[in-house]
Amino acid sequence: MLVGEQLGVGYLLEGSVRQQGDTLRITAQLIRTNDGSHVWSKTYERPAARGFEMQSAVAANIAYITASELGHDMLANYGWKLFGEAAEIDPLAFKHWVNGFNEYRKFQIGEGGNLATRIQFFENAIEVDPSFYQPYVGLANANLGGHWASQLPLQTARPAARAAIIRAMELRPGDSWVQTQLAFIHLALDLDYAQSKAFLERMLQVQPGDAWDLYFLANIDLREGRVSDALRRLVDVDDAAKSMQGDERAALLGFSSILRCSAGDCEGALSDSEQAMKLVSAGDIRALALMARILGLLTLGNVEEVKPWIDEAWRLNGHISPERYIYAFAMIGETAKARDILADSRYELTDHFFLALGHLALGDIDKTFTAIEAGIENHNVYLLHTLIVAEHWDPIRDDPRFDEMLALLDAKVTHTEQYLRDHKISQAAKQ
Repeated sequence: MLVGEQLGVGYLLEGSVRQQGDTLRITAQLIRTNDGSHVWSKTYERPAARGFEMQSAVAANIAYITASELGHDMLANYGWKLFGEAAEIDPLAFKHWVNGFNEYRKFQIGEGGNLATRIQFFENAIEVDPSFYQPYVGLANANLGGHWASQLPLQTARPAARAAIIRAMELRPGDSWVQTQLAFIHLALDLDYAQSKAFLERMLQVQPGDAWDLYFLANIDLREGRVSDALRRLVDVDDAAKSMQGDERAALLGFSSILRCSAGDCEGALSDSEQAMKLVSAGDIRALALMARILGLLTLGNVEEVKPWIDEAWRLNGHISPERYIYAFAMIGETAKARDILADSRYELTDHFFLALGHLALGDIDKTFTAIEAGIENHNVYLLHTLIVAEHWDPIRDDPRFDEMLALLDAKVTHTEQYLRDHKISQAAKQ
């Protein structure tokens, strides 16, 4: 394109604003200048009366999505040259891997994306070139993430994630992120806290202060009831997160916020979620940050402050994970809406943590315990973060069934030496 040549740039972002009656139509498009291809385009329609605040929000959204689209287009078209082992990778396998990564990226920024398609692309890449290690990492991450989001059952996610990450380790034994993925598989899918902790502590000797290693160790602390240790570890997580950028930092802060509130520091959780919300303006990570903020505010009893955040979060991913909003709607007094979600046959409600919270908020204790038991059986991540210590469950802790749930969970866990030592001391003190 002539303009691109004159400016000496590889991409141009064009836009227009038109008013039709009381509606503003804002259109943006990202263009690759060497061939004039439209990389991305989107049209926003908003009430003109919402004024400058609305326009600023749309501009932030455009900037956020454009940065992601630009990065993907550069990877898809020029990334081949950035890989040192490029000559050894089949070009078709590379294309499949990029497409699989793109499905995840689109989901993160709220531009579509599909888990089954993502997994299929990675499997296609492996079939074409079994020596290309990146698709194995992508496949493990897709199964882990799918289970975390309650989109994949344990019996599907665990063997697929484990097989993929073991093969990735064989191809790249020294890769730190591969090691972190394996530690997370031990933690989230196997409930082997001992092996996960051993992996993470060894990795911290190699990469001191790694934010994700510290975060997963804080998970283990909280799951084994060491609240003060978890909170101290989360301080280190926040410090380490300062060196991160964009989506990754926002995701870590969102996860950290939920964990922090479960440990009783909901004020700190609100600070983490606020930082995350400033970093992202759309997509799944934005929805995560919003949900972290909602849980923190509700735990603190700040019901009125929650309402606008619920509305935004529901627009972002209510159609994907509607059960995540049953508790929130019930807590702000919109019980009819909460019950409508439960009764809607269109929804497949699979996140047992949020289902249990929702039933509890609606006063159905029997269904609360049914959901807790199902969540334990499926190793629901958020449920296992919170069950031992979180304030959410205080209304039912005196019910004999709650001790039964703790016993069921304990039977599935391989505990750390620290837990076994502390538990032995605690039992001896009681005697």
